[in-house]
Amino acid sequence: MKIFLARLGSGLAVPSCFLLTVLAMTAGAATKDWNNASGGSWTNAANWTPAGVPANGDIVNLTQAGSYGISLDVNATLAALNVGGAGAAVVLTNAGRTINATNSAVKSGSQLLMTDGDLRGKLTVEAGGVLEFGGTAQKTMYSFTLVNLGKVLWSGSSLFG
Repeated sequence: MKIFLARLGSGLAVPSCFLLTVLAMTAGAATKDWNNASGGSWTNAANWTPAGVPANGDIVNLTQAGSYGISLDVNATLAALNVGGAGAAVVLTNAGRTINATNSAVKSGSQLLMTDGDLRGKLTVEAGGVLEFGGTAQKTMYSFTLVNLGKVLWSGSSLFG
């Protein structure tokens, strides 16, 4: 078996199969932006721009300014979950549901409160960002890599990590 090497601009050689895998993983990803300042259901297609519920592998941006709640009523596997924008304060209620995001970020000046569900993947809380975990459900599990440059709060009576 032959492995072909691709040269990057810096002269670094990497196996071409690696580059093809990375390109294939991001090629089909759509970007979905939350657009409902009043909050609502994750599975309501009208709450997203462009219209349509995020599919597996998509990039999701919860950057609408203001305080609002989103009810996650399906499991979601995402390329990225980004929370941020001046004054974005999102309550993501995912009772018994799982968000698995390869890369997630809570941006500076924004806040994410996650309740009653699973979070998996990698999560970065930027300086000035706030992440809070809360919940009372029997199943509130968190299994992720955390890069904390901001503030992380834990509350509730039934959290496992």
